[in-house]
Amino acid sequence: MNENKTAVLSANLPVRIDIIIKKNYPHLSRREIDMLCSSGRVLLSGKAVNKGRMLSAGENISVQLSETMREARLKQGGNFKPEIIFMDKHFCCVNKPENMHTVPLSYDENNALLNHLAGLISLPCTLDSPLNSGTLNRLDYETSGLVLVALNDQSYRDLRSQFSEMTVEKMYLARVHGRAPDYLCMDDEIREKKDNPRRAYSELFLLKKNLDYSLIALRLHTGVRHQLRISLSRRNLFISGDSKYGKNDQTTHLFLHSWSLEFTHPAEKKRIILCAPLPAYWDFPAD
Repeated sequence: MNENKTAVLSANLPVRIDIIIKKNYPHLSRREIDMLCSSGRVLLSGKAVNKGRMLSAGENISVQLSETMREARLKQGGNFKPEIIFMDKHFCCVNKPENMHTVPLSYDENNALLNHLAGLISLPCTLDSPLNSGTLNRLDYETSGLVLVALNDQSYRDLRSQFSEMTVEKMYLARVHGRAPDYLCMDDEIREKKDNPRRAYSELFLLKKNLDYSLIALRLHTGVRHQLRISLSRRNLFISGDSKYGKNDQTTHLFLHSWSLEFTHPAEKKRIILCAPLPAYWDFPAD
């Protein structure tokens, strides 16, 4: 049973409420602290307060925390069993279905891919937060395909370094509206929220096309959020089912799939390629 318990936090000096919560519970994300305050679980003199409220020296707040939030423990998922493409003692590669978060957004969530994976195998990586537990790449909620998870600290360091140095080859498949060229280099700048623009570099390879759609492979060289969806939309190559950046085509699935990963095995030091089969709903209409 996951009960809420109340913790009392005291301010020795003037301090913002979100800062004192973070100091006492450093594993909590900014989003989780926002949720605690907005849901009325942070009280001052019995009244809910927002995260930006300044506490005076000597004032106390009461914070209602669930068991998983107090202990920084990843919750296990339910009956869903993720498709494991490959696993050894160093890492695990999983085929994420569409419409599922890669990692949970809070310690109380239990329906992300990592929650379900934790119900099947041990996730002992300690170099990452419990909410990530060694996850090396994240996919959008709507996107299906390969997710790589390190199963020990040494493998996490090695694989994280490969992703940072861009020596991991990432290939996606997509079905887009219109007729794509045989080859296209997409080199863009994309701004994430208020951050400085980041380079978004990828390559497009045409696999098949008909009067309405093109089936394309995409090699991803950088890792900017929504990179492929934005770069393709800027060239009027809208991904089927992309309601955010594409056309309102009434398609109920996003036709974007993380198809393959090529990287160096962290222990054996040889290059390996892993591929994820396409979801059953994928099709490519004939002319």
